[in-house]
Amino acid sequence: MEGEQTGVTVENKTSDGLKFQVYRTRSNAYVFIDEQDALRLMPESFDPDFVIPLIRQIAKLGIKGNNFDSEVIKFALSFVRGIRPRDQVSALLGAHMVAVHLALLFNVSRVNQAQFMQYNEEEDKADRAVSRLARTFMALAEAFDRHQNGGEEKLTVRHTTVAEDGRASADRASPDNPLQLAKTSRREKRRMNGHQAAVNNRKRHGKSLLEQHK
Repeated sequence: MEGEQTGVTVENKTSDGLKFQVYRTRSNAYVFIDEQDALRLMPESFDPDFVIPLIRQIAKLGIKGNNFDSEVIKFALSFVRGIRPRDQVSALLGAHMVAVHLALLFNVSRVNQAQFMQYNEEEDKADRAVSRLARTFMALAEAFDRHQNGGEEKLTVRHTTVAEDGRASADRASPDNPLQLAKTSRREKRRMNGHQAAVNNRKRHGKSLLEQHK
């Protein structure tokens, strides 16, 4: 932890020059972010009334009571900057991901500490917390990926056919190729019709053989 003395402002900055100050009192620590520097972290289309409070909230992840860790502050800011959010929702998802990640690491340390205790109910609680946080992080990451890519999920359908020379070939149809989809649909329909016709022929043939034996 940094800033052991109270009433002293500790100045720091991230690798890309974002300046921030941490002021520590006897009971709390406060982060002050350079507003103009904060606006550089997000796309110009972002509203400053959104960016500046968000950057401050992310920076506060490195504060616990009256203690703070500048490395955690830098890490959290770097993570959200590094995922290059395209809008406010993406930025919030990034902030949530880094918050969950830090909480997960905290509970991992709880598990390690509890392992040295004779009564390990604390270890069990911490272990369950780690599992929940890991699932939450994955859900947030998937939600971010879907949103960042416009919510599109591409579906690829493959139909394998065998040519006269015995070679197998695969036809691909996707929502981006409606003509291919139509061709695939007609081909599948013809295949099903041919299969049904073969079944009907076998039934008629079997019926005629029974009549001959009567």
